[in-house]
Formats: sequence, structure tokens, C-alpha cells
Amino acid sequence: MAASHPLPLPQTAGFASNVSRDVGVCEPIQAWFRLNAPLPNPSRQGADVLPSPLAGEGPGERGNFANVYHADLYGTRASKYAGLAENDVSTTRWQTLKPQAPFYLFMLQDETVRAEYEQGWKITEAMPVNVLGFQTHRDDFAIDFEQARLHQRIAAMRHTELDDAEFARRYDLKDNRDWKLNLARRQIREDAHWKEKLIPCAYRPFDTRWAYFSEVAMDYPRRELKENVAGKENRCLGIGRQGIAVQDDIWSLLTCSVSPIDANVFRRGGVNIFPLYLYSIAKTDLFDDSAAGSRPNLAPEFIADFSARLQLGFVPDGCGDLRKTFGPENVFHYAYAVFHSPTYRSRYAEFLKIDFPRLPLTRNNEAPIRFACPVLSLSKHQPER
Repeated sequence: MAASHPLPLPQTAGFASNVSRDVGVCEPIQAWFRLNAPLPNPSRQGADVLPSPLAGEGPGERGNFANVYHADLYGTRASKYAGLAENDVSTTRWQTLKPQAPFYLFMLQDETVRAEYEQGWKITEAMPVNVLGFQTHRDDFAIDFEQARLHQRIAAMRHTELDDAEFARRYDLKDNRDWKLNLARRQIREDAHWKEKLIPCAYRPFDTRWAYFSEVAMDYPRRELKENVAGKENRCLGIGRQGIAVQDDIWSLLTCSVSPIDANVFRRGGVNIFPLYLYSIAKTDLFDDSAAGSRPNLAPEFIADFSARLQLGFVPDGCGDLRKTFGPENVFHYAYAVFHSPTYRSRYAEFLKIDFPRLPLTRNNEAPIRFACPVLSLSKHQPER
């Protein structure tokens, strides 16, 4: 619980029904301690709002920060009732909080560890092109273990033996806001290269299946994945933003693949996909020798920072020799290894609950290559044909 002003707690036990059993803290009673704030309705659970203590409410008061105090109450529901009944604000052992931008969390944080963590590069800034994984909204139709069986379903869309109504009944398909069967069938009949869109995808961890990667079968294949990953030579990191959303004790929202990754590769909640290379660029220089028009999805400032720390030059494709150069795939291996480190996950656990991870940079030029082979062998798993 947090408070912006120490007030006597009226009829505490009467409000105890709002206490969370599973989380083990008393979120709704935060609002009761705000000076002059109205008391919540005890009959309504989950509806109480904490007035902000971060700014004044009167004319000219904005920016005048209030004091914020914090206390935890853990245990069974019965013990929480008892604790609330026996104590009030004056007898509670409060700890002072100093909420910091950008999240202004009402929770205790180790400021030394926080400062250390924030020295790392936020992955969305180091790899600026990223997007939520693909979503079909009809997995049973658009994805299959067997390539031949999926090919047969998609080919049937091109045929005219079944009208749209009968085809929808056979495959249990329903139109929605973003997908219409009649339009999808018309589109695939006009596509002479429709077979090229039947590709492997990372559906679940260690579960690579065949997918028809097109709006013909999916609601959201994602433009960034179509342009840079599907049918391309690439590597992707799949990273979840908020570990707290899945209630894991240790952050583990990380995977890698050479194929497009399903948004729910772990569970509902979604992961963002970070392709290592970008292909959606046109060559403007006749003498541009970059591989197939690709370039690394790494911010120039990030490359410069890492290069300065390693004292190595950067090559725009593949791996460097780590004596004079390093490359995008060294960075990929390094990031994957760091984010999988038990030490990293435990030390920065509180920060990994709320946002994308940050990548601390090393000065050890052997570290980026050390985990190269395991990463590649995992990411290149292919489904059965």
C-alpha cells in the first residue's frame, strides 16, 4: 500500500474485502490515505482509483510533489483482515518512496541497481524495427504440422468447385472486421506466386510448423515480418515486454528463430519480433555491395557505443573475427546469451517485470561469440515436410 498523507484509517476491517488474495498486497486501500480524498465504496471490488500524489491539484500547484509512503501486507486473507483491523496509518511501518520517471512506480527499488540497469541499451532503441508477432485468428486453417496438408487447403481456395458458403462450412471459417473469405479467395486466384508464401514459422517453443504467410489466410502477418523475415535469410529475437503480465517468478519471455514468430509463442500476451536484418530498402547507390540489399537492424549510435567499448570495427553482415571486427550476428548471440543469463534475470527482476529488457554492453570481445553455436542450432530447427 502507498500513501501520500498519514491519515487515520476509518473502519479498516470493513474494507478488507478488497484486499488481493493472490498478489498479497492491498492495492485498493492506496486511495484511502490521500488527504481529503473520498473513501471508496466497500461493495465494489477493483474499482478504487489512487489520486496522483505527483502533482498539486489547485491553481499553480502542479509540479509540487507530495510525499509517498509504502508498506506491504502479505499472508492469507484472514491474516490480512486481522492486520488491517489491528493497525492504522499511524502504527503502520512505512517506507518513503521516490517515484521516478517514466513509470513512477509505487514500489521499493534498489536505486543503485536501477542506475546500473539503466546504463544498458533498451532493446527497442538498439534494434529500432520491431513488431508484435503474427496473428492468424484462424490457426487451424492457416497453420499445420504438414506442408502437404496445408498446401491442399490453400490450393482449395483457388478452386471453384465449392462456393464461399460451402468452403466456409467445410473449414469452419468466419468473416471478421479484417478478413473476408470472398476477398481472400479472389486475391489468391490472382496470385501466380501463391506457393511461395507457404513457409515455416515458429509457432511455439521448439515447435516449428508450416504457415501460409499472407493476408489470404491470416489477419495480421505483419508488414515488417513479410518484408524482412518471410522467405529471407534472417534471424529474429522474440521478446516479451512485461514479465509481470504472465506472472512468472523469473522473466523468461525470450526466444529466437530464423522464421516469423507467432505473437503467442509462449502464451497469451504476445512477444515483439526483432529481425536482425532489414530488407525493405531500395538500393540508391550503384556501388552498394550490401548483401541482397540488406542492412543490420541496429541503431548507428548503438553500433558506435559497442564498437568503442570493444575497440573493434563493425562489419555490416555476419560475424566479425573478434580480433579486429565484430558483426550483427555477434551482437545477436551476445544479446541472446545475456538475456538468458540467470544472473541477469535475477539481478534485474524488478525492472524486467514492467518493460522491454536493457542490454548491458561488455568490453570483453570474446563474449559475443561464445554462445554462437547453441543459438544457431536452436533457431534453425525446421518442421517436417
